Order: sequence, then C-alpha cells, then structure tokens
Amino acid sequence: MEFPASEELTRSAAVQHLTQRVAWHDRRWNGHICAEPSANAFCVLLNEVRKNRQDELEDTFAGRNWTDLGDNQLPRCSTQAGGFMNADGWTRVVRHVYQTSAKTEATRGHLEPTPIRVDPFSLFAVPLWWMLTENRPDLEWLLDAPYPSASFPGLKRNELKQFAEYRTQRYVLHAYDQMARGKMPDLKGV
Repeated sequence: MEFPASEELTRSAAVQHLTQRVAWHDRRWNGHICAEPSANAFCVLLNEVRKNRQDELEDTFAGRNWTDLGDNQLPRCSTQAGGFMNADGWTRVVRHVYQTSAKTEATRGHLEPTPIRVDPFSLFAVPLWWMLTENRPDLEWLLDAPYPSASFPGLKRNELKQFAEYRTQRYVLHAYDQMARGKMPDLKGV
C-alpha cells in the first residue's frame, strides 16, 4: 500500500475530517438497543429521535443487537448514528422524506423504501442545522453575535487585534458559500 507524501496527506486530511453528533448511549453505540431505552433522556435532544421515539417497543427489545431486529423494531437513533460502533453491521430501510407528501406525490410518490446494508463501524451522517443553505444568515449572525449571545468573543477580539479584521468569520463564510455551490473550500487568496 502506498501512502501520499506528508504534505499531500496534510492537505487531504482536513478535507476528510468529519464530526458527527450522536446522542449518549448506555451501551457505547455498539449497535444494540440501550439497556433502558425509555430512561435515556439524551435521545430527546435529537429532533428526529424525539419525534419518533417508541419507548415501549424499544424497552421490549432492550439490549438486542440491531442485526437481529426487523426494520420496524429498530430504535429511532438508528437513523441518527446511534450504532456507529456496531461490529456486526445491520440493515436500515430508508424512506424518502417526500414520498408521502401530498405536494410531492406526483414526483416522489413512486419511490419505494430502500434497504441499505450498513457496514460495521459505519454511520449515516446528518447535516447539522448550520450546514443547511437556508440557515446561512443565522450562521453569519452566530459568528458575529453581540453580547450576551456572542459565541466567539475571545476569538473575534484577538483576531481584530492581530489582523485588524475578524478573519475566521470571513474564512468560514467563504468556505460555506463555496460548498453551497458544490465546490471544495479553497481559502487561498481569501
């Protein structure tokens, strides 16, 4: 196996980094239903899990490996990276979000549920709220919010002293706009 030169590896490593938010899991995200699913209050922090939780059903299958369960028996966190440490792999059935909408029935109603084999130690990544294009104005505000809502007051203060501008804000928004246009972020000359 050949490895890229260290400079090339350094450049490509930043592009390949992924941060994934997952709810706390009492079995260390090992692809088993929690030992006490209805007692896991952290699940409610993720909207899709909270909206679709089935505590009684999940309590019935407590501790079971997702590999041994049918699609209608999987915990809701299975759609939100809840089992990324599953050594066995499992199958998730994906239903298109617009498949059952009256407004999109003509264009998406024909789509069938699709079983997808999830390899061991894999996950489905869900974009964080601030990565959605329609939320760019909120990201812009978040980066430069006034006190007491400021998220990065120390960073902003230090960059204004050092660079006479809030450089991180410019870089983040530039990269965001490039990605929204389907391009890889390039900060050269920014």
